[in-house]
Amino acid sequence: MPDVIRTFPELLDALAALPPPPPGKVRVYRGQTARHSALLPTGLRGDRRPEVLWGICAVELARARNAPRAEGGADLVDWLVWARAIKQHYGPGTEYLDVTRSPGIAAWFALHDASMHVAEVGYGPPGPSDPALDVYGEHTLVRYTPRTDTPGWLYVMDAEPGDGPIDRRHGAVHDLALAPPAFRSLRIGVQQACLLRADPAVAGGDLSSFVVAGTPLAVAWPLEGCPEVGWDTSRVFPPPADDDWYADFVSMPLAVQVDRSASRAVFDHPIPVSLYLPDTGDVGRNDRLLEDLFGRLTVPRPPLLFAALLSSADADPTLSAATAVLLEGPMTEIMPVHRMNVRLLSTALQDSVPCRRLGSDRRGSVDFTNVFLESSPLDRLSDGPAAAGSQVRAVWVRRQESQFRVVLYGSTGTEEPRALVDVVLAHDREGNWSKRVERWGHGRWKPFGDDEPEAAPFFRALCLLRSLGAHWKLAALPVGVRDETTSLVPVEWLSGEVVALSDFGSPLGCYHVLRQCSSEEPYFGGSRSAWAQGPLLCIEKFPQRTLVDLLAALAPLDLDHRPPPFA
Repeated sequence: MPDVIRTFPELLDALAALPPPPPGKVRVYRGQTARHSALLPTGLRGDRRPEVLWGICAVELARARNAPRAEGGADLVDWLVWARAIKQHYGPGTEYLDVTRSPGIAAWFALHDASMHVAEVGYGPPGPSDPALDVYGEHTLVRYTPRTDTPGWLYVMDAEPGDGPIDRRHGAVHDLALAPPAFRSLRIGVQQACLLRADPAVAGGDLSSFVVAGTPLAVAWPLEGCPEVGWDTSRVFPPPADDDWYADFVSMPLAVQVDRSASRAVFDHPIPVSLYLPDTGDVGRNDRLLEDLFGRLTVPRPPLLFAALLSSADADPTLSAATAVLLEGPMTEIMPVHRMNVRLLSTALQDSVPCRRLGSDRRGSVDFTNVFLESSPLDRLSDGPAAAGSQVRAVWVRRQESQFRVVLYGSTGTEEPRALVDVVLAHDREGNWSKRVERWGHGRWKPFGDDEPEAAPFFRALCLLRSLGAHWKLAALPVGVRDETTSLVPVEWLSGEVVALSDFGSPLGCYHVLRQCSSEEPYFGGSRSAWAQGPLLCIEKFPQRTLVDLLAALAPLDLDHRPPPFA
């Protein structure tokens, strides 16, 4: 066997000379430009904060492809596993290692170096630059170039085929050709992709034990006779015009990246998306593909709604007093409103909640009777928009005793956002809701249920506001279902905290964001910290129970209003 393999026939001979896979094992390949002592997936080496949002996003996009969605059990687990396969190939990586059924594809990755390039783009309204409203995009693009000077490494690995998508054993290999249709993609198909699962509890996640003896093999450019090695980047990573999944992620509206902003607002995709510089060997086609890629990047108009409304000449005078919260993820857990107990949402709301400045331990409080929640592009409000064909951009809630003035801002198509809904909602002692349309003045009240067009955004907003109050309360969302009629409902304290961006430059300085308690990790409504929960109660027919019954279930716990111990 030669020290360095320089032709494809030599590679095939070297592979044929290896011992065959043991019975019950499947052989896969992986190409790397460097030889490392350990084989660790990216997800075990890097930042895993986007994990939750990526799963939500991939599932929602697959659901939009008319695939059924389960709400529990193994079917949901299947969805989450296949969603991680999409994240592995279009995002920042998981605890799976990329492998392939094709030695030619593995050779391509062994003989192409990846480099990162940052592109900065200005986004703003037409006309002269306006620092108060203009924002900037910073986008990292990956460029692959042939590795012509030094050899690359082709690994051969034998592992056990996964026993279905929920097999999470260390070294279980999953063939992505077996994924449900909604989770298949052109990129995954071209790369003949498989995933090898790494368990961090086994050898720290190192998968080196599955490497076949005598490998990795050193391979050198151009590996004559190997058709895949000569493929350009745009064939291995098809452009968004050809790859629907890539198009979906690239076209996702950009959002503020708080951790990358300070003196100016920096926008990028709301979840990390890998962008690839086209390389077809044709300069003109490369330019067209790059223009198409950047043409799919969109920023909401206006990019920051609350800041734009404040600067408007006819701004509502009570708007400037609102606590503006810029959401970085879905408003609450992706849970149908009909599974909430909306009666509980009228209780445990506080007039003010704890607040601190970003990066500081200095604490105070902010008014929570007048709150403007500006939604994330990830918040699809899947229970339905406020009006046919419209997208909700913000929920403005003003509360006075048992009444709520609710204004929903949104847009249809390319229109500028406007007030889509302006209503007054109220609850009685039983927690039943009623409404009247504000423009009707003191008109008649009528019952308000969770099937109303504005119910989903309002109840989700109220659920989020309620979770930020520092006191014990019965959660409005169950965390599980014991049987067909019984829900497991937590008693919860503070789930997240409000953080002011007042030290930031315009236009972000007027906003607040949400963070996990005692950390700078973003809080997405429903991502409850373990310490923020008390006991779990088993409550039959939870969504239908009256407010009196629910408060009676909470009363015997005698929690004495003490916060839980901090970890």
